[in-house]
Amino acid sequence: MGSAPTKRANFRDGETMIQQTTNKQHNRFAIDIIMCASPLSSKLVDDAYTTEFKAASHLTNVHLFDIKKLSDLILPKVESRKLIYHGWMMPPSIYEVFYNKCKEFGYDLINSPDQYIGCHHFDRWYPALKYLTPESIIVEITNLRAMTDQVARFMLENDCGVFLKDYVKSIKHYWYEAAFIPKGADFFTIAKVLNKFFVLKELYDDLQGNLVVRKFVPLKVIGKHEKSEMPIVQEFRTFVIDNTLLPTYRYWSHDNYSSDTPAPSFIETIANKIYYKTHSKLFTVDVAQLESGSWICIEVGDGQVSAIPEHENRPFFFEWLLHSAEKMK
Repeated sequence: MGSAPTKRANFRDGETMIQQTTNKQHNRFAIDIIMCASPLSSKLVDDAYTTEFKAASHLTNVHLFDIKKLSDLILPKVESRKLIYHGWMMPPSIYEVFYNKCKEFGYDLINSPDQYIGCHHFDRWYPALKYLTPESIIVEITNLRAMTDQVARFMLENDCGVFLKDYVKSIKHYWYEAAFIPKGADFFTIAKVLNKFFVLKELYDDLQGNLVVRKFVPLKVIGKHEKSEMPIVQEFRTFVIDNTLLPTYRYWSHDNYSSDTPAPSFIETIANKIYYKTHSKLFTVDVAQLESGSWICIEVGDGQVSAIPEHENRPFFFEWLLHSAEKMK
């Protein structure tokens, strides 16, 4: 398949467009949003998405559903309408049920189940970015001794520390206990961190796929998390819709960001590779700056379950998300 260049959304007059759309309630977008309802009431949005719900409701119809009771999901019947989910992560098997349930009412979620897993699961997108993201191995979950042997071998061969995650998430807020293993760590230390990783994953019922072991690369540190002491790095998130870049956001609410930002051409290169590998219509690209000053991709995710950084403008985000989605074929 040929590789068409990734496009960039034109953000000129974006604030004006938001004001106009907000003031003219009849001028709503022809694409709906669906979010998770509160566990306390199906008529209220989940507390975690209150500001997103308010922003999106000014622009289009926002439906609510109980994520734990997909069989009860009911939507207004339509002939054919695009739908974008914005909410909690779902295992791929649950997302498929959700996708098919929405389809019963005439709605097409922006990403099919295959497109969803394409960016949600590490093993699907990593091959496309092998030289643009830290070198990694996938370790089959067996016994602790065998897994420790594989991690120790990878660290020795690459003379590096490592970062642990599964196909979807790490436990980065337990940085030293369950996420990071420093260069030169002995067998006992490696086994201890691995064991804690799996204990916490089991505790949270949050293990998806196999163990992913990523080479720890020297990123530009701008601070430390006050509780976990996890390093805060110069990191940015970009949403990509139909191979078009939306704004690039600072990932962290931190005052120590420098003026350095990733070149749009670098993000475009990553986005293009992901788009033609997964065919995803909505995904995110997270990049971070290395100590050397260059940039590297550290994560890819499905755009429906990727958070908007908490300090960013919600109305502006949904305006451009819906505006770009309407242009899709």
